[in-house]
Amino acid sequence: AAAAAAAGGPLRAGLNLATLRSLLQPETPGAASGSDAGAADRPEPQASPHLHGSSEDFQSPKRRAVATAAVATAGAGAGAGAAAAGANAAAASAEDVDELAEARTCPICFDLWSNSGRHRIASLKCGHLFGQSCIEKWLKSSTERCPQCNAKAKKSDIRLLYAKAVQAEDRSELEAALRDLHEERAAREKAEKATARAILDYQLLKSDYERLLAASADTGLQRHRSDETDGRRSHYSFGEGPASAGKWPFRPPGHYHQQQPQSTASSGSSVAGAAGAAGPAVAPQEEFVLSKTLKMTQTNCRVISYDGRNEALLVSAQQLNRTPFGPAGFGVVKLSTLDVGHPQYISLHTAAVRDIKPSPEGGGSFLTASQDKTLKLSSMQTNSVILSYPLPVQAWSCAWDATSPSYVYCGLANNSIMVFDIRNTATHVHEIKGGKSVPFVSLQYLRGQRDLRVSGLVAGSLCGVAIFSEDGPTRTSFQNHWLPVLEGSCMSVTAMQDSHQIMASFRASTQQPRTRHAVVDLTSEQRADGLRINANITQTCLGDTTQPLLSRSTMIVHPSKPDELLVCAGLESRKVTRVWSANSGAGIQDLPAKAPVQDVVGFRSAAHEDFLVSLQGAELLLYKWQPVGAAAGAAAI
Repeated sequence: AAAAAAAGGPLRAGLNLATLRSLLQPETPGAASGSDAGAADRPEPQASPHLHGSSEDFQSPKRRAVATAAVATAGAGAGAGAAAAGANAAAASAEDVDELAEARTCPICFDLWSNSGRHRIASLKCGHLFGQSCIEKWLKSSTERCPQCNAKAKKSDIRLLYAKAVQAEDRSELEAALRDLHEERAAREKAEKATARAILDYQLLKSDYERLLAASADTGLQRHRSDETDGRRSHYSFGEGPASAGKWPFRPPGHYHQQQPQSTASSGSSVAGAAGAAGPAVAPQEEFVLSKTLKMTQTNCRVISYDGRNEALLVSAQQLNRTPFGPAGFGVVKLSTLDVGHPQYISLHTAAVRDIKPSPEGGGSFLTASQDKTLKLSSMQTNSVILSYPLPVQAWSCAWDATSPSYVYCGLANNSIMVFDIRNTATHVHEIKGGKSVPFVSLQYLRGQRDLRVSGLVAGSLCGVAIFSEDGPTRTSFQNHWLPVLEGSCMSVTAMQDSHQIMASFRASTQQPRTRHAVVDLTSEQRADGLRINANITQTCLGDTTQPLLSRSTMIVHPSKPDELLVCAGLESRKVTRVWSANSGAGIQDLPAKAPVQDVVGFRSAAHEDFLVSLQGAELLLYKWQPVGAAAGAAAI
């Protein structure tokens, strides 16, 4: 080595024995020139693997790879800085090579395993991998335990793996990150639920506050009027008798000056002047004006209902993807009219929802009738199901009992109506047979009053309208009254609880070429053969010639004329929501729509503003009753 260094030549692992002897042999003066002269003619000696053994031949594959990477990296550097960088790179490369080598070597002999032969890949039942010959010798010569985990093992546990190469990827950090992601996602969903419920609670409290504020204002106004009346009586009775002598009524300063009557002449001229300046008082014309358009993120929106006690709109919908409030499926979208920008989806059913009815008691509960053969009672406070009743066939409609809210009804596809008592959570208490073979698509409960002295269900089916009157307080006996004047394919029925009027909407037929909305007065009379219910059609509003959709209509009280009713329904061919006068039958307004109207509902908000809501596909159009010419959307809900 010293001689090689003196000669300026590198020490290579491939030097043969002849070269070593020439380097170690002392040089003679006479041979120096001859040696130098013939050095150029001699070929450079080459390393022969057959004549000598290299140090690489005695290294394991792992050590050989490390050494090769280190020599290659160190040889590429030049200078002190390059050598240091090469050393760092070599260390990093050595770590990678260690991991790569460990993934391909047997942990017993540290040699590469193969995919065939005696040293092929084999495993124990604990899952650790070895060369077949190594693990067989290990189990034969030592205790029957795994060399890696010390688990019990025996020769019969050896399983050969038929793979060309096995290299495991370290995913421990990825798995830990995924666990953290799932935990964070669950925490976020929980926070979103809590936030949504807090918003709803705030909205309900705000609504209650506004109601109490309005009630307080009305009470104060009535008290003020009462005080004025009492004061006026005291003023006029003062000094008229001995009982009032010396008693001055308590009034603010200037009260008597305001109470003093003016002379007839001056009063008349003042009134005439005021009348002449202002002119005759004319009530401004009012109509429904588009206030807001809400786009739903869900699909398959079919029916809509309004809960006046909780100021909330309920819309049936289908959620295609999972949400923080539940899995994908069919349910109800809840929108508070106090803040329509924050809807909530409640997953309830596995099939389409056909009808929604909120509780008349205002407890935040509502009914849903679905085609998954269930009737469910759910809570808007907790966004969860309270009761679920299984049904024999698909459900099409539902209703609450207005006189006893513990009873609910469900119209089925086999022309029967199930009666449930929510105090009995097991099954129904009675079944009403309609006697037809078509479903009851619409149910309304009507209280008996005035000329209609019985309470019962108004049921619309695809062959007509029937009334099922109650025979007792237990809801286990009903009388069937099919109304001959209301025959046809009924789409929906509406009942006015403050009167004995109903409205039934029918599809076009051969006898009736246009859709019709019949306003009916109901009366009852007791005869010798039993109770008789009479139906008198007072007005018929005509619509389209075709109506493929089973859309629903409504009848509301005129916002400006309490003694007049309005009929609201969609015209599918014209894509409008038409408003008729139930008194004259004339159309008074067409509200433009972008798609066929599927359902219409009207309500009065806590601020005593009247709205009409039209469901068109995945959009809700809110129309506000206001004077003509007012800016649309000037007052949001």
